Amino acid sequence: MKVTKMTFVIDNGAYSAKVGFTTDSPMIIPNCIMKAKSERRRPFVGNQIEDCRDASGLFYMLPFQKGYLVNWDIQKTVWDYIFSKECCSVNLNQTSVIITEPLFNFAPIQEATTEIFFEEYECQSLLQINTSNLSNVNYKSSNPKCKASIIVDSGYSFTHIVPYINGVKYKEGIRRIDVGGKLLTNHLKEIISYRQLHVMDETYVINQVKEDSCFVSQDFFKDMDLAKGKLENNPIVKDYVLPDYTALRRGFLRDPEPQGEQQTLRLSNERFAIPEILFNPSDVGIRQMGIPEAIMDSIKACDEETWPSLLLNIVLTGGNAKFPGFRDRIYKDLRTLAPDEFNINITLPEKPEIYAWEGGKIISQDSTFNSMLVTREEYEENGPALCYYGLEALRTPIFNSFKVDVSSLLLFVLISFSLIRSLLTFLSCRRRLFIPSTSFKILASSNRITRFFKRVESPAASACNRASTSRKPNKQRESWKSCFRSKFLNT
Repeated sequence: MKVTKMTFVIDNGAYSAKVGFTTDSPMIIPNCIMKAKSERRRPFVGNQIEDCRDASGLFYMLPFQKGYLVNWDIQKTVWDYIFSKECCSVNLNQTSVIITEPLFNFAPIQEATTEIFFEEYECQSLLQINTSNLSNVNYKSSNPKCKASIIVDSGYSFTHIVPYINGVKYKEGIRRIDVGGKLLTNHLKEIISYRQLHVMDETYVINQVKEDSCFVSQDFFKDMDLAKGKLENNPIVKDYVLPDYTALRRGFLRDPEPQGEQQTLRLSNERFAIPEILFNPSDVGIRQMGIPEAIMDSIKACDEETWPSLLLNIVLTGGNAKFPGFRDRIYKDLRTLAPDEFNINITLPEKPEIYAWEGGKIISQDSTFNSMLVTREEYEENGPALCYYGLEALRTPIFNSFKVDVSSLLLFVLISFSLIRSLLTFLSCRRRLFIPSTSFKILASSNRITRFFKRVESPAASACNRASTSRKPNKQRESWKSCFRSKFLNT
């Protein structure tokens, strides 16, 4: 299989897409369409939001809902922007594409993605792969002796804990927490709107507030007591200066000062209470484990002999891993939950949000990369079966020998029914021929054949029809089997 060396990697996240050629650095592009109050007629796609004069009150149109791709019109618009000259200028006819998909993705979504890239974009070859797989490839490239690892991917919609043993994903150990960056931002909007300003429409700004001011507490109750103190002895209370989109495009955090010309938000325990939801989802009514408990539960689902290696190779990825203190808090909680005889090592990449993209860059340089790709010729030959069965299954001789087109199968069924009907017509006319009662039992279950019996009106068919439709046994009448056989044998 001949494949060009040009490979384009798309880490298609629910909030941002990390895209770029493997020879370049990745670009982080918002995976959405936004509309601003100041420019109602113009939609802003991806990085075009930087051209917006006033980003307050942005209205988001997201292609992902609850972690899965549901709005194809929006996603197609974002992809068109990514491949255009305005962004990356990609010629997909001569390019191999690696695109990520969520864990346990639905087959119709996989099929639609494959169809768009091969039929709309005329892509040369395609690889759909989970984000956690790419993160594991990246980690194993720098730790080749690692036999087992755990990828903690805390993103926009969910937080996934995925164990890998000998490079293979262990599905029984996968855990999902329904807490991500979207829930944290929405909860921060509600708290600020209740305590200070109405910011329920300011998703874009509050998301920046969360990124710039929040941190993970190492001792929640101790920090809560500190936040109650006066300003002079309170290291937690800060002011966040809101952007005015004239002199200031993005807000910043500062020490508390008297109110001046700039509009500010005074943040106290919100700074650490918001990320605390990742560790205690029950605080907002979600009856699930926190990240440390989910990691231990995932490890206990694996073989006990793999526990030491899993605890020594925990990798934190995703946008939520950028919270200050995130790694230290997970280590502290895990140390209290894990057995004392096991050591714990947690790896936090320098840029956790692009860690999976870098894994795609590494896998594109592997010698087995070409065998993972689905080419356009294979798609035209096999069609949607690529999504349901996988590439390796389609390349096996066993699968190819039993592969049947749906239209051919339907035609075969229709011809079979026609032949059966013709055979029954012939046998009904020839009364002296004996037909086993079991055959009529099976065939009478079909409505079409039952109607055929009524239309023939032969003594044998009438007897079989009466026997198959009668619900209560008639003592005065013979059983339908003896009646049926007597009609054929005694005439």
